[in-house]
Amino acid sequence: MTGEKVELTLYAIGIVVSVYAIAFFLLSIRASGKLKLHITSLQKKYSMYLKIILFVVWLTTGILILIDAQTLLDFVKGAFWLILALDIILLVVSGVDIREKGILYRGRLIPWERIETFGWERLDSTNRLKINIGKPLWGFPKEIAFDVPADKIEKTDLLLSQYLPGAVLL
Repeated sequence: MTGEKVELTLYAIGIVVSVYAIAFFLLSIRASGKLKLHITSLQKKYSMYLKIILFVVWLTTGILILIDAQTLLDFVKGAFWLILALDIILLVVSGVDIREKGILYRGRLIPWERIETFGWERLDSTNRLKINIGKPLWGFPKEIAFDVPADKIEKTDLLLSQYLPGAVLL
């Protein structure tokens, strides 16, 4: 019986962590203000397909467990897999957006006030924007970089110069 309690506790912790991540993601979007430009989705094709496959498998697993749930542990297991499926699909749709209050990067808002420097780096046929964060957010590196499609460089530059007039160019 204690093994079942441990398993129940671990699944419950997983649910809490996943729900927190989903809530944080959604609240960051809401708090970041109006969308100014969607830059990119950050997903490579193979990565996106893998995440969609995981979503389908986890969603199916959760539904099948819940259909036949007879104990609290079964119910918690099913809920865990459903919430995990939602969590992974949010990762698929997240990316980089320029918004009124900052840059939304992988579901986390980087406020304009925290950005010290930014600059462009040309790699083969790719244009990469590098951003240095003065006071890094919890769980974020001091510098982030992401590719910007060629058709969005001009608009990105315009918005960055508008929102970061005092920032230093790299």
